[in-house]
This record gives sequence, structure tokens and C-alpha cells, in this order.
Amino acid sequence: MYFNDTKTLLRLTLVPFIVAGTLAACGSSDSSGGGAAGGAGGGGPAGDGLVVHGRIVEASSGGGTPSPLSDADVAAGIDLNKDGTIADNEMVHATSDENGDYQIGVNVAAGDRVVLSYRYEGLATQYRTIVAGGNGEAIVNVTLNELKALKCTQGSCTIEGSQLKIDGLPDGASGSARVFNPVTQPEAFPGGFEESTGKLLISGVFSAVELTDANGDPIHELSSPATLRMTMPIDTWGIVTDIQPGSDRIEVPLYAFDENLGTWVRDGEGYLEDGTGAIIPESDLPSIRDGSFQGIVVATGEVNHFSYWNVDWPIDKHGCVTAQILDANGNPAAGATVSVRGTTYNGTSSPQTTGPDGRFSVDVMRSEDAGEDVDQDGITGETQSVSVRITYEGKVYDGGTFEVGKDQATSSEGGCTDLGTIQLTADKMLQVALCSITGTVRDKGGHAVAGATVYAYDDTIESEVLATVCGEYYENCTFAVTSGADGSFTATVAMIDGLTIFGMLSTQPEPNHTQSRYGERWMDRCPTESVTLTLDQGYDSYDLTLTVNGNQISWTPAVPVELLYAIDAQSSYKWMISANGAPGIASPVTYGVVPANASQTFPYDQSTPAPLASGDHIYILSSNGTTPDGYTIIVYKDATVP
Repeated sequence: MYFNDTKTLLRLTLVPFIVAGTLAACGSSDSSGGGAAGGAGGGGPAGDGLVVHGRIVEASSGGGTPSPLSDADVAAGIDLNKDGTIADNEMVHATSDENGDYQIGVNVAAGDRVVLSYRYEGLATQYRTIVAGGNGEAIVNVTLNELKALKCTQGSCTIEGSQLKIDGLPDGASGSARVFNPVTQPEAFPGGFEESTGKLLISGVFSAVELTDANGDPIHELSSPATLRMTMPIDTWGIVTDIQPGSDRIEVPLYAFDENLGTWVRDGEGYLEDGTGAIIPESDLPSIRDGSFQGIVVATGEVNHFSYWNVDWPIDKHGCVTAQILDANGNPAAGATVSVRGTTYNGTSSPQTTGPDGRFSVDVMRSEDAGEDVDQDGITGETQSVSVRITYEGKVYDGGTFEVGKDQATSSEGGCTDLGTIQLTADKMLQVALCSITGTVRDKGGHAVAGATVYAYDDTIESEVLATVCGEYYENCTFAVTSGADGSFTATVAMIDGLTIFGMLSTQPEPNHTQSRYGERWMDRCPTESVTLTLDQGYDSYDLTLTVNGNQISWTPAVPVELLYAIDAQSSYKWMISANGAPGIASPVTYGVVPANASQTFPYDQSTPAPLASGDHIYILSSNGTTPDGYTIIVYKDATVP
């Protein structure tokens, strides 16, 4: 195959950053759609027993306000037949309007799991799952993230400097993907941090993958397994444990998101590699957990289908919390939607709607006894806390923060920590307000970073609401600031229900060499203490000089490359070689002569390629190398044969 746009092979697009956002609105859109009402207990796909509404926006890829998405497809489905699938007649659809607003109604019975999907071409599909206690209303705002084009050649596809790589795909496969950090991007996590058997999940990294075959048809199932590699962010190294001690590697669990169940399902296991593709031995596990491991950590495993994939550790010895929600008059708030988020650990429950008695019960991480390490973070005897958010009659309330007991318990079996009653009084209603953030930008080694650009924003606030606290010209807010010599920064932004802080820095330590670093944090309330923003993601790129002199191909700086190939003026391959692992293909290379540490991948029969001719094109590229401190090295250059 030939790349339609060869210059996109190693072009890297930074993680989106946003300055401001949109607030959920109660506007409606067409919620008619497939599916007949009915089903056991009065449940059914079409209707208005549970009304879900909100706004769908696209995260900005170049700064500025997120864009409302019109004509995004919203689907709500219930597995009424309990056969593990959601059929067309168990689903109802709606479409967002020009403001990104949508509304969809579905008939429910107590205990139904309503699976919501949000789709828009070119963006990662998002899923939300609501556990119904009865009829009610839920506000669900969704930010869809841009998928990154996969760079594919001969069944191997990569994105973003090998943050994700897939080997063993059918020839002609193409598509797009996105890798997410569960610590800094929890709002992008499909469903809740829980799996199909009820265990809680501690996520190490997750990704969305969409593939098509040579004919442009979607690939869902593979005839033979492919190898998926996802780079784990340093934020999650501390929770890594080896599920099979005593082997030659560190094994990790793999999970796939089941779009019918609306939850995660265990689907095999993988193991950890470094940036060169070498298996990380078990002896290196302590240095991974304490963050001192040199290089990057890549979760690798075989998969036979594609949707969302996740590296998770299941926690079955968890706890749960329960409470009764009361309205402002002290009556049970039937139909309120409750979301519970860990404040001392990373995890969010699937939202629940309360029944007629206003009660809810949610599984959460329990507090630890002395010597226990339930959340496997290396700290024993921790007290865990959760925050509660409630949506009721179109308003959002802060239900408070609560400590969780030490007893092992589940919502289905009882024994939960009882939080008592939570009354939805006016003082608990979330209002847009100014939030002042102070913090320090640091690199992966903990050193202060000067000159970084820091953005802070709440992407649930629309511009007209933003102006009520920031001023007509936003003069009271500073959405983008630069860190000082000591890495410090201060920003003032508007906030209502979630805050994202994103930082980035690009430097040029030498000619033709650019270092790009970025990092992100998310929090569900305005921080009262100083925030540390770590730029632990990024890449190094080189702008090479590529020269073709006769049959000699050379480049400077002489950094090793992963792939070298030649095409003719008609865009047909003439010769291709790929590196056999580290350190890569070194300059110079003689056309038609395969270096000792490389393999010829075209011509397939290992024959001598046709001679170079004037007008042929030479390409060199790499995304497998890493810097000494573990960042990916990006190399790309092309030249025309004179």
C-alpha cells in the first residue's frame, strides 16, 4: 500500500487543550427513533420515563472554546431480553441540534442499565451507563475527543510517537485511535470504573481504536490476533502489580469495553515492555512503582477485536456507600441522578437514578485496615473518601465529601457505609464562580519548569454564563498564563463542575532538534492547595537533512531511524527496509543493500530492487526510539532523487 498523504506519517498532533467551554442546557432535539416500548417490568427503549439531556461538544485541538456538535448521534439502549446484546428494537436515537443540545427519553424499570452512546465521525465514540432506580432526569454533558490518524504500513499502525501501536493487522488496514490517561482524563473513561462482575477497576491506560479494511469497511473482529501496545503514563506506574509472579515478565490484565453491557469485560492479559520492545523483567517492578524506572512502560497484549481497550487491575474487596436524597422540602427525591467519585483514589461510579424512596447505593473503594493496601498504591492503612454529585429537576448539587468505612461490602449484598440523608437545599446548588488556582509546573524528574504555557478551564460553561463572572470581555479571568522562573503559576477561571489544567512547553536545545512536553490534570472542585502540574508526556523531533548521492542515502543529524523506503514517480514502492529493533538503521545506507540490523520488507521475495531513477522519492521515519528520560523520538524526512 502507499500512504495517500505521506507527510502525515510522523506528524504529531498535541493533546487538545481548551480555554473555556459550555454548560449543559435543557434544550431538546428530535428524540424519536427505533424501538417499541414495552419489556419486562414496563421497561422499554422508547419513551420518557428516564429523560437524559445535555450538550455535546468537541474538544478544541488548537486552543479556544470547544465547538458544539450538531447532528451528533445519541443512542440509548437497554438489553431487555437479557441476551447480552442490544437489538435495534431495544434502542432509541436522537440527534443534537445546532447548539449541541440533545434530549432523549427511554422507558425504564428499576435495575435497568441504560447504555448511552455518543457518535460523531472522526471523534472517539463516548459511552455512559446509567443504572435506573425508576423514572427521572439526568444531565449528561459529553466532550468528544479527536481521533488521531493511524500511520500504517504492511499491517503495522502507530499514532502519536507510538503511544499506541498495532502489529499484525491485515494488509490495507487503516483507521484512527486515541490513548487516554485515566488520572488526568477520567471524564473520557467509558462507563464507570467497574467491570461486568461488579469488581472495581484501577485503570493504568485506556484507548479507543477504529479500523477499516482495504475496502473501507469497518473492522470489528480479526481472523487472527493482532498485538496492541499502549504506553502507560507515569501517573499510573505506582499501581502496577504483577498478576503472575515468577515468570520472566510483568503480566497485566486486559479489559475491553462491552458496548451492549455498558461496562468493562476481562479479555485476556498482556505484559510490560520498554520503549525498544524489550520485555521488562519482574526485577524492575519496584522501580516502575516508585517512578524511577528509566524509559517508557508499554502494555502489550494480543487482541482479536477493537473498540475501547483498557489495562486495569480489579478490586473485589471493596466497599459501598448508600444514602437517601431529599428535596428542598424534605421529601424523597425520586428520579434524582447520583454520581459518586473517588477523591482519594481515581474512580467514578456509573450514575444511578433514585427510586421512589430517594435512595441509592454505589460500590466504592473502602478504607484500609492497618497493613492493608486495597488500592495497591504502596500506601497501607489509607482512609478513602468520595464526593457525591446529584442532578435533580434540572439543577446540579454538591452532595458533599464522605469517608468510606473499612468493611468489605457490596450494593447487592448490603453492609454499605450509610451517609444518612442528603437534602438538596439551595446552598448545595452548584453555581458558576471564580476559581483561583496556584501551582507549580514540573518535569518528570520533579524539577521546576519555567516558560510553560498553562491553560485552565471548565468545559461545561457556555460563553454567556462565562461572562457573568469573568466580565463582558473576560477581564476578570486569566485562562492562559506562563510559568515563572521557579515554575509557579496563578490563574483565575470560571468553574462550576470540573476543572482541567493543561500545560505545554516547546524548546529547541539545538538546531533541528525540538523537545515538546505537555501534561494535564483534572479535578472536580476548585483546589484550595497548590497544584503540581507535571509535564510527563511529550516527544523529541528532529528536522533532518536527507541527501541522495547516487546509491548512497545519508542524513544529518545521524539519528537512527525505524523505516526507510523508496517510491517511484507513480507512487509505487521500489524498496523498503525496517529496523530489527534498537538502535535502528544508521546513516548512511546504500540503496539495495540491507544493513545488518535491518530486514527488507519490499520487494517481498527479497529480490534486488529496481535501480533508483530521477524523480524517485526517499523517505525515512521513526517513532520507536526514546530519549534517555523516556520520551519518544520522532523522525521524518523525504527527498527527491535528482
